[in-house]
Amino acid sequence: MEPKVIGNRIKELMNIEAVAEDKLAKSLNLTLVELEKKLNGEEEFYISEIMKIKEIFNLNLDVFAKLFFEEEFKLEENIVNLKK
Repeated sequence: MEPKVIGNRIKELMNIEAVAEDKLAKSLNLTLVELEKKLNGEEEFYISEIMKIKEIFNLNLDVFAKLFFEEEFKLEENIVNLKK
């Protein structure tokens, strides 16, 4: 999936969960500039970072898989099912 799509989905998730960029960057051991590049689709997230995002946001496996691998997934329609 395109890095920009993944970045936009993570931004949307951050908005839903009220997580600031600086907090997420610190949790992922990234600088704010590095995170912003990834969120804007200029760089790709590593799988280890995506797995950490799953943990940070406590996403259930089904939503996690759809969020990062399904083109047509609409996060706003699945908010109720985010958590375990």
